[in-house]
Amino acid sequence: VAAYSMDGATGSTVPLVYSVTRAGPSPTNNTIVNFTVQFSEAVTGVNSTDFTPVMTGAVAGANVTGVTPDSLDASLYTVHVNTGTGDGNIKLDVNSSNTGIVDTNENQPLNGGFTTGESYIIDKTPPTPNPFTLTSPNPTNATNVNFTIDFNESVTGVDINDFDLVDMGVSGASITSVTPVNSKSYSISINTGSGDGTINLLLWPSPISSITDLASNPLNVPIPGLLSGQYTIDKVAPSTSSSSLASSNPTSSSTVDFTVTFPEPVSGVDVNDFALTTTGVFGAVVNGISGSGSEYTITVDTGYGNGTIRLDVPVDASISDLTGNQLTGLPYTSGESYTVTI
Repeated sequence: VAAYSMDGATGSTVPLVYSVTRAGPSPTNNTIVNFTVQFSEAVTGVNSTDFTPVMTGAVAGANVTGVTPDSLDASLYTVHVNTGTGDGNIKLDVNSSNTGIVDTNENQPLNGGFTTGESYIIDKTPPTPNPFTLTSPNPTNATNVNFTIDFNESVTGVDINDFDLVDMGVSGASITSVTPVNSKSYSISINTGSGDGTINLLLWPSPISSITDLASNPLNVPIPGLLSGQYTIDKVAPSTSSSSLASSNPTSSSTVDFTVTFPEPVSGVDVNDFALTTTGVFGAVVNGISGSGSEYTITVDTGYGNGTIRLDVPVDASISDLTGNQLTGLPYTSGESYTVTI
């Protein structure tokens, strides 16, 4: 804060600038901003040419458009500044000479200028979202999944109403919460409902979306909005579609193959997931598995004796689909049988 100055010749006090402060919020996208200039005493002769806007960043063309004296305090003035174009900062300096500002009592001129006032952050660029990130496993059978969306700057006003679901196949899916990760990043939680299908998330454009940056610039999203990548929801357990013969039948071979198919890709398939039902044949065993996805070849040693061999899937099979849904419809005993002749 400046102090009073004494004129050495007369002993009179001369006016000084105490402060230049913002009279509005910052950051801002306003065309006009106001600064409050506080002098050390009542002054007159204050006009637009006594001030200089100092611009940094990409701001260009800012200028003082007017000065309004306070109606009750003659030491207080409001200076109006057009913010020009571009983003950056604007500070208002009081010129150090040729201002015409004098005090009202003794007609003493202003002693020096002022260059350490507050600045406005000027932000006229709308915020832009980055593509959604899927932050849960995919595909999934989970009750809830999460999307994350990041913006290029701090934003506010982010809530459930700024988003919508685009889903197919599933029923009852809903947006349950929007949680800030930080001022630029938000996590959106989705209840996946029931059934199999897909879920995408849509970010609405302005004005449907209430999201703005801290300077109140509305969201920059093209119509019809920003669509996320898609979750594949799989909550329906697989079953065994078939167990068919892959070798000649009847057979006298020491080994035969069965082809086992499932309605979707599965995992966890091993020899312990199968059992043999035989009549008249002794010592038959499952001795190998090949294949992947939804189709597997099971090799069986036929043992000895004449009779039949059928490949079954028992109740304790550990097979599941790629989202962890366990095989259902067990035991499976409807497969084809080999007739074994020695």
